[in-house]
Amino acid sequence: MSKNAKAAGAAAGEEQRPRLYQSIIGGCSLAVDELTEEDAHQVCQWKYEGDYAIYNLSNWQTARFLRHGITDERRRKKEFRAIYDEEQQRLIGYFRLFRIEPDSVTLTLGLDPACCGCGYGYKAMDLIRQYASKEYPGKKLVLTVHGFNRRAIRCFTKAGFETKERSLRETPSGAMEIFLTMECEAQSAEEFLGICDAVPEPEAKGGSKRRKK
Repeated sequence: MSKNAKAAGAAAGEEQRPRLYQSIIGGCSLAVDELTEEDAHQVCQWKYEGDYAIYNLSNWQTARFLRHGITDERRRKKEFRAIYDEEQQRLIGYFRLFRIEPDSVTLTLGLDPACCGCGYGYKAMDLIRQYASKEYPGKKLVLTVHGFNRRAIRCFTKAGFETKERSLRETPSGAMEIFLTMECEAQSAEEFLGICDAVPEPEAKGGSKRRKK
């Protein structure tokens, strides 16, 4: 939901639906929610520069013609999720969890180009790990990244991912490039509760506030 839509809803007294998941990470209030069609349109408009331009998606009309998953309402609701900065009331990224195997889930993700290099990457990965451990307990996360993308690799490594395989693959342009397959083991209950700040609970009687431990 866009910032303007939220403001309009609040002005009209509309009650906001709770997010699917919320967490305070590094002092930043982040949330996971369904990726709406409006959000998907916005994602298709994101433009990366330089070598990162390979991550640019097709415009909405082309993406629909090519039947990209992000344009399919059923797949979007089942597999895609949005990441919001609650304080800024803005969409900062999205991710997809699919190929559900007995011991693993495949992850793909994207961050708003305006948020790259601003410290959101690790926070977003931390949030995704928390959400995935809740939705798919005991399953490790698996992702693939271009070998040249050192920025993403550093972020994934910091988030707990380890490189399991390096392979040479042909890209849509026909070029051969190195890709890394990285995995992150499922979070234990202790790690899950300890890696982030707690979300404040409602104020208790007597005016004092409690925080989850």
